[in-house]
Amino acid sequence: MNGPYLELAGASKSYDGGATQAMDIPSLTIAKGEFVSLLGPSGSGKTTTLMAIAGFLKIDKGKILLNGRSLETVPPHKRNIGVVFQNYALFPHLTVEENVFYPLRMRGETRSAAQSKIDRALDMVGLSGAAGRHPRQLSGGQQQRVALARTLVFNPDLILLDEPLGALDKNLREHMQVELRKIHRDLGVTMIYVTHDQTEAMTMSDRIAVFTNGRIDQIGTPDQIYHRPATRFVASFVGDSNILSGTAIGEDRLEVDGLGQMPLTNPSLTGGQTFDVLIRPEIIKLRPAGQGTTGHDAVIEDSINYGESHLVLLRVGDRSLRARMLSTDMKHLRPGDKCRAEWDPAYVHLIG
Repeated sequence: MNGPYLELAGASKSYDGGATQAMDIPSLTIAKGEFVSLLGPSGSGKTTTLMAIAGFLKIDKGKILLNGRSLETVPPHKRNIGVVFQNYALFPHLTVEENVFYPLRMRGETRSAAQSKIDRALDMVGLSGAAGRHPRQLSGGQQQRVALARTLVFNPDLILLDEPLGALDKNLREHMQVELRKIHRDLGVTMIYVTHDQTEAMTMSDRIAVFTNGRIDQIGTPDQIYHRPATRFVASFVGDSNILSGTAIGEDRLEVDGLGQMPLTNPSLTGGQTFDVLIRPEIIKLRPAGQGTTGHDAVIEDSINYGESHLVLLRVGDRSLRARMLSTDMKHLRPGDKCRAEWDPAYVHLIG
């Protein structure tokens, strides 16, 4: 097939007579076999987009194409799209095996003919030994695996996952992230994953679409989204950030609000241009006062211990900055200490 596997073109959905724009996507294309996360805060349009692709929500205008086929008039049960929800949506009175068989039964398959598919789906999610159990006998992570097996069993063209790990604890959620990525790699199936968890999106995705106010602010690889955000919203929503205002002085220096002049390693500016200046906390290095000849004098206002790292709250002139330091580098620095804050200009990103 030439062209994108999934395409949304001019797709929009509004409520209240157009007063509330729930989704407005001029263009979104996804390649076959991609794992794409839709990331954004609550109410940003990501779940609306997912439900429109699944067919549970009718768009007002535009088109949705899957493998070259228009989906606007195709009912959900005929789209061959699997959906995994956060609440699992398992039938409590059916066994694991019966839950997994259910979508095949709805497609007219007999139990005997479907058994090999059921066994394969349960094996893929590591639940071969739990076929005869009921959902109440399973942990939350196991129930989520059953929901995934029920989606995989009918060999869908596309799998949509709506915050499927949101109800799990941190350790189990991280384990399931690894399992989902492994299944994706093994099967090569196209997956679209809705989440508000930026870490989840960063660790699992080939690409991330960042949503706000029903629109996509930016779509790109995790590296592009994190290190080269296109808008101030993306920079502030994804990861921790220091965002300052800057004005170009010639082509190779910035005047940064509260910090003074800052050199650039790749000059390409015109004097007078204004920018949002993104300095990620992890690029800031701290030295005891009196050490080093570059950077800025600073005072440590507070330090939050995360075990392997510290979030350090700094006062640099009249500006507050956040730095992320390894705990081993904080042995001789305490709140109230004066220090020297410095960073490599090559890692400073300009938005504007």
